[in-house]
Amino acid sequence: MLFATLIFVHVFFGTLWAVGAFIVGFFVIPSVLEGGPGAGPVMGGIVLKRKFPIFMTLWAVLAVASGAGLWAIDFNAKGGFAWLGHPEGAVLTLASLGALHAFVKGLLVQKPTAEKMAALGARLAQAHGKPDPALLDEMKATQAKLGKVARSAAFELLGVAALMALHQVLAQF
Repeated sequence: MLFATLIFVHVFFGTLWAVGAFIVGFFVIPSVLEGGPGAGPVMGGIVLKRKFPIFMTLWAVLAVASGAGLWAIDFNAKGGFAWLGHPEGAVLTLASLGALHAFVKGLLVQKPTAEKMAALGARLAQAHGKPDPALLDEMKATQAKLGKVARSAAFELLGVAALMALHQVLAQF
């Protein structure tokens, strides 16, 4: 029953995390970048009002924790270090490392950058008249950084999802 529960949690929350990253990386952030400083209120709504980064973090924690549990069960049940030399073990380990990297990058880089961008957007919205050019430059740099990290995280999680699908094929051999 534990294994089945871990699989459900892993697939469900991993899907939410990966799809969320894909939509943010390829649709939301590029649209916000095109909107320039005027898109600040949109990011404020997504990040500050609706707390999307908190949901993404929760989904990622549940996906990574359940995945670690599944990996440990397979590692112990299928031969330990010898299993890592089997295609299934190697693919699952590579996918796990990719997911961990995406999680750490999201937590330490993407989430704080999105929060900074939302805060800068709020400051720009409060600037009556012409905003400070230094503030606009900081917003542009923050937007560029967020766009880059969001796309790389999305690609990384798509790669992890592909490896997870491949694992199902390799488990047959």
